[in-house]
Amino acid sequence: MSESHIADEVSMEELLADQAYAPPRKGEIRRGVILSISPNQVVLDIRAKREGFVPARELERMDPQLRSQLAVGAEIPVYVVNPEDSEGRTIVSITRGLVQTDWDRAQALLESQEIWEGRISGYNRGGLLVDFGRLRGFIPTSHLAGFPRSIPAEERNRRLAEMVGRQLGLRVIEVDQQRNRLVLSERAAYREWREQQQERVLEELREDQVVRGRVSSIQDFGVFVDLQGVEGLIHVSELSWSHVEDPHTMLKVGDEVEVRVIRVDRERKRVSLSLRQTGGDPWERIEERYTLGQLIDGRVTRIVSYGAFIEVEPGVEGLVHISELGEEKVGNPRDVLEEGEVLPLRVIRIDATRRRLGLSFKRVTPEEYEEWRARRLHTREVPVMDRSRETGKAEEAPEVEEPSEEA
Repeated sequence: MSESHIADEVSMEELLADQAYAPPRKGEIRRGVILSISPNQVVLDIRAKREGFVPARELERMDPQLRSQLAVGAEIPVYVVNPEDSEGRTIVSITRGLVQTDWDRAQALLESQEIWEGRISGYNRGGLLVDFGRLRGFIPTSHLAGFPRSIPAEERNRRLAEMVGRQLGLRVIEVDQQRNRLVLSERAAYREWREQQQERVLEELREDQVVRGRVSSIQDFGVFVDLQGVEGLIHVSELSWSHVEDPHTMLKVGDEVEVRVIRVDRERKRVSLSLRQTGGDPWERIEERYTLGQLIDGRVTRIVSYGAFIEVEPGVEGLVHISELGEEKVGNPRDVLEEGEVLPLRVIRIDATRRRLGLSFKRVTPEEYEEWRARRLHTREVPVMDRSRETGKAEEAPEVEEPSEEA
């Protein structure tokens, strides 16, 4: 091989090296690989003829969490502060590199109008704050989906405070690095983001899965829960093992709840949820807690034409049939019972499979009733109705005299 040919190859290698290691420019963002870390400096390979140096003064001011994450071999963006200082070193900044990377990312989102998801970190009187990497973005109240325009300041602040911690789909609508201004909008992204969320959540949901959500509305027939963009329904029968007359007495809009998924209809985009199934089933091992002939207390929860439903423990209701209310025939259960009243009752039937518990009032003997009544009047737990064992009619219990101070 001729000397001239070898010279040509060498010059070509030098040319390629020069292209690969272009000289750094002030304000440029480069990818750097950490070569060494000491208390006084961090040295990085920034693909230039000279290494990049992070001076001690930046390390002293650096966020402790960021500094603890620095490790030899790690790749990180750096900002070229000075391509060549008085000592011939290239000075770079890790902190400014990360911040500039966030500004570049924000600018790219502004141009593409791609939806970005962010978690609300705070609020002020004008709107919400969201962390965007190492930048802080602002969402004006006028750009919040469904946020009322004219409400008292106290109510506005309450609503904004409730949104802290929520994940929102947002679009970048303004980037001004000179003024340190990053503005985002939920309204501009809301419809598309909700559709994306629905598709993703519906695909991920599985029956029998336990998930967290937020109560979005309450109706007479049940409670709607927002599951990150998908609304699921807790039917009133799935709110509690006990009978629930009004769902408003159990939950309020904005409450966070843990629910079990019991059905997913992806075609109709419907999700059925259960609140009661997240806890233990009170009917499990019911036959171990109750026996035939046992005398128990129960509270009247509902009175119907054929008898009364009695709660014997949370989630377990039994039925006193009208024929078991008194020795004499009872025409209307409301003539002898009041909702909320507590009674002594005898267990006459247990059917754990069908979740049925048969109870009787007439099979409580007069002696058992009087002993039970005296005990409750003595403890003053609840008002008790005195009952005639012959007629089945109710009479108000006599007042109990307060013991005298001399006694």
